[in-house]
Amino acid sequence: MRTLLLTLLVVFPSLALAQHWEVNGIEGTFGDANAACRAALKDAPVLEFAPPARKPEGEESPDRIFRECWAREKGGSSSDGGNPASKHTIAWFSPAKENEPDEKKEEKTAAGKEAQRGCTRETDFSWFPSLEKSSLNAAGKDVVPDMKPGSCLLGSQSAGGRLFSGSQKKVRADRLKKEAKPVGEHYFLKHKGLIIDPTFFQFFQVGDHPGLVFVGTEAQLVQAADKLLAQCGANPASNDSKSGLEFKAANFTDAKLCNAGSTLELRESGFGEYKSTICDAPKGK
Repeated sequence: MRTLLLTLLVVFPSLALAQHWEVNGIEGTFGDANAACRAALKDAPVLEFAPPARKPEGEESPDRIFRECWAREKGGSSSDGGNPASKHTIAWFSPAKENEPDEKKEEKTAAGKEAQRGCTRETDFSWFPSLEKSSLNAAGKDVVPDMKPGSCLLGSQSAGGRLFSGSQKKVRADRLKKEAKPVGEHYFLKHKGLIIDPTFFQFFQVGDHPGLVFVGTEAQLVQAADKLLAQCGANPASNDSKSGLEFKAANFTDAKLCNAGSTLELRESGFGEYKSTICDAPKGK
């Protein structure tokens, strides 16, 4: 895979419409997100591409954030009764700074300054209902927060498996998916009434803060979102909610079971993993 991506980087640098993408940690130059995904999942017979949940205001192309790339065997997607996806990855848009027009650079500089008006590494988040202050602290010692928009898909899988192995197979958190309209979705975990979200901070302007894993009730989620919206502001790439109740409704309320905690099992690596890495619940369940 690395050889293919690097080859594409060398062969196509002069294309007028070429875009820079990062796939599986490797940067390359491709015509679009689909080409980047196909390079990363080159052995897959069929590919499906999901658009990002939102695009920044004024951005012409929704591709210029990230794209989810799903691979499946021939025979149709799980939604139409065919084969479910077997592989997936995410392509991140990474513009070439030297090729950006000056006005675009100025917009990004202004946007960066605006983001820094929110919260930073020095902001006091001692009030936040975090994993460290919860009953799952010991089990979640290996759970890592992620603040990048779109990270919930893989972050929730990893967090569920690590809570399982870290608790000596006692914590079996269900993995849920909330579908947003018109496009997009959010993945998170739930265990004994507690919502567990390692990517909670992706929805807010928190600057260079390393992030925290949210663990709390629905009421705590609304309160935390209200405070983060007031103190830090919403991340325009992932959150257009004006209140904690709107935030909860958009990303958590009426979420569907994706992977049941009962399907968790230990791997040779020592970490837990859901039997399926995609949503396996029957439609409507």
